[in-house]
Amino acid sequence: MPDDQDRTAAFLSPAKIAQMRAAAGATKPAATLDQMPPDAGQAHVVRLGELRKELQAQAAQRDYSVIVSALGQLAGALPQLDFSLLESKGWLARATGKQRTAGVEFASQFDRIREVAKTVREQSQSLLRQQQAQSAATERTLVEFEVEWQAIEKVQEQGARWLQDMRADIKQREATPGDDAAKARIAEDSAHCEALVGQLKKLRGVVAVAQAAHQHAQAVGTRRQALLQSLQQLQSVEVKAWESRLAPIATAASDTGSTTLSLEGPTEAHRDLQRRLQEITADCGQLQTEEQALAQELAALGNEVQSAT
Repeated sequence: MPDDQDRTAAFLSPAKIAQMRAAAGATKPAATLDQMPPDAGQAHVVRLGELRKELQAQAAQRDYSVIVSALGQLAGALPQLDFSLLESKGWLARATGKQRTAGVEFASQFDRIREVAKTVREQSQSLLRQQQAQSAATERTLVEFEVEWQAIEKVQEQGARWLQDMRADIKQREATPGDDAAKARIAEDSAHCEALVGQLKKLRGVVAVAQAAHQHAQAVGTRRQALLQSLQQLQSVEVKAWESRLAPIATAASDTGSTTLSLEGPTEAHRDLQRRLQEITADCGQLQTEEQALAQELAALGNEVQSAT
């Protein structure tokens, strides 16, 4: 007869249980209980724990502080562009060269801001390249992560059904008079059932946390992609649009001290860029919060995995 360790309650994968049932034919659950290996189902839990570590390692490589700093610098620089320098100062200002000086100052301000905008563009491109390289690996990990927690869920559900069958069999045997050996076997099988209940609870906990973490990881991934698209739009379209509207005015101001071009469009483009910087900076902050929450969920999953292995 197998020793107590060999009879430790556990449960099998659906495929293994089906194989055992087919081989047993009409054999009662009590006859197959001792055949259940103590580590049944553990391979999925262990692999899920490994994938959890991979997700954590990938998350640790995501750093938004550099781009947030660059966005903040540009947001702080934009209000320094003084459009009042382009206002007409009258004939005396023109005669003394004060208007020309004001125009040169406006052009200098624009150039300084444009350099800051260049940094934002460079940092955005760097982050985009980094995230594109990581996204494929994260996607592969999440696919396997989903496969593993779903496999554990199926095993857990099959184990619950098997446990129900076993309890029904025990109840039937209890109603039938038997010798001391039969009674001992019932007591032994009942103890196995209780142990199996504890195992199923542990796996149920793993599945619940893993499913929530997987869904959250997908949501964070969607938000991450949205932010990357916003940064792509910012550096490839919106900053360039701002430059194209402001550059002719700055050039004219530097040459003559004023401009004959309308300021309505450029000032509107200036305000639009300021608004977009605020929106994207807020998106960065929200994403960082979501990334931290996901990290906490993955840590909680680690505790569940450790408890179930």
